[in-house]
Amino acid sequence: MTKELPHTIRFATAKTPTEGEIFSQILHPGWSSAADRALLASRAANKSLFEIAQQTGRSTTAVTQRYHRLRSVPNIEKLLEAHGEKQTPYDPEEDLSGLRTTE
Repeated sequence: MTKELPHTIRFATAKTPTEGEIFSQILHPGWSSAADRALLASRAANKSLFEIAQQTGRSTTAVTQRYHRLRSVPNIEKLLEAHGEKQTPYDPEEDLSGLRTTE
C-alpha cells in the first residue's frame, strides 16, 4: 500500500539575513572599519594589492584576502559608512544585526 502525499507541502523558509548580520560575518579583530575603507579607496584609486600591503605594513596575502572578503558583501561601502570610521579593531562581540544602509 502506498501513501499519498499531501496536496500541499510546506517548506521551511530560511530567514534572509539582515545587512548587519552579513556585515558581522566579515568582522576580523585585526582590521578596523577605517582600515577597510582605506583598502577599498586605495583599490578604487587603482593601487595594487602589493602597494597597499607595503603602505599598511601587512602581508600581500592578508590584504588580498581582506579585499576579496569585503567585495563579497553587497553595499559594503554603505555598511562601512553606517558603522562609522573607527580606528579600533572590530569587536567580534558587537551586535550589528540592526546595521543597515537604508532607512
